[in-house]
Amino acid sequence: MTYDGPTQSVNLLSWQGLEIPIKEDWHPLRIEGEYRKGAVTIGDIEGPVFQLRWIRPAKGADTSGWIEARRLSVAGGQESRGAPHPEGFDDVSWVKNLAVREESKKTVWWGRSERYDMLVEILLTNLRHSEINRYFARTCLPKLRIVPPAEDCTWRVYSARFLVPAGYRLTRKRLATGDIALEFVRGRGERLLVRQVYPAGLALERRSMAGWLRDRVFKERRRFRRETEDGHDGKRIRWTGWKRLPFPLGWVMPRRCDSVILQNQDMDRLFIVESQWMDGAPVVPVDKIADGMLWSAA
Repeated sequence: MTYDGPTQSVNLLSWQGLEIPIKEDWHPLRIEGEYRKGAVTIGDIEGPVFQLRWIRPAKGADTSGWIEARRLSVAGGQESRGAPHPEGFDDVSWVKNLAVREESKKTVWWGRSERYDMLVEILLTNLRHSEINRYFARTCLPKLRIVPPAEDCTWRVYSARFLVPAGYRLTRKRLATGDIALEFVRGRGERLLVRQVYPAGLALERRSMAGWLRDRVFKERRRFRRETEDGHDGKRIRWTGWKRLPFPLGWVMPRRCDSVILQNQDMDRLFIVESQWMDGAPVVPVDKIADGMLWSAA
């Protein structure tokens, strides 16, 4: 099997402000950490292909010697020529086919971006066919991208794709088969939930669209009180209202709440978006975000 042919289908992994193209049959096997530090292991049905690690150092930290320090720690200072240099990285380096133990080798790539305060390490092992590593180094790694913090950020994992406004950070996630949900926070009292449920036909046998819109993915103390309802044509429902703490604290820091659910029969998916904010914060267009999920199965 070859991994260099032009007919290879390519997908995109987007997570925590990093984007990298991957083969269509590759997917996350393990996701760890959070915004400041974490890792994603990518593979297929045969096992892992590579691991992507990131660190966002403290503001003002001197990271100029980080690559050299990692190369010394991992490879005894060795360095290979021709390290891929994706756009947005100030310094890059790698060591190829580093002997780990008998008949075991690994390739490690490092990148440092001072502009975006990002340190990245990518690890490949020789446990898979050598053509897989060559495909990754030639096709995927050069297109690694850091999403600027001021830009809206795409989060793409498995079959789900969510376009999240700039400034939001992931706080909670559910990555279950058929039910992917991400919750974000921004500023003071701003929360955003995006969710994809699949297959929609089976989900709607369990509960109605209104029931899915009412369903809570993550525990929260605030309770929703609906003020208006739009749609309800069997394809889209939109609610507006308030989320308040239980009595007698309902007057303490109440939040506005907009939520929408839409069904796409062609994709057999339900898309759900909920936005909470306090007076004075910008209103997040939940309909626009939900419509953007229609790219998910593209």
